[in-house]
Amino acid sequence: MRPAWAEAYAGLIRQGGVLITMMWPIVGDREGGPPFSVSEEAYREALSPYFDSVYLKDPIKTSEGHAGVDKMGVWRRK
Repeated sequence: MRPAWAEAYAGLIRQGGVLITMMWPIVGDREGGPPFSVSEEAYREALSPYFDSVYLKDPIKTSEGHAGVDKMGVWRRK
């Protein structure tokens, strides 16, 4: 499903455009969902054919209980 998601956004965003992602929850291989566990690696793997990673950091502000399990990513369309 993630490769199809990445391909869909690549079709919507022109070359040089930006995709902003909020990755959550980054909690390893947690069973079940929703929300289903994600990883930075999964995002990179899905998006790297179409986007370059520009920014990947923990957010300055986050929701209660999200600290350490979310990350903000900015990706530029190739």
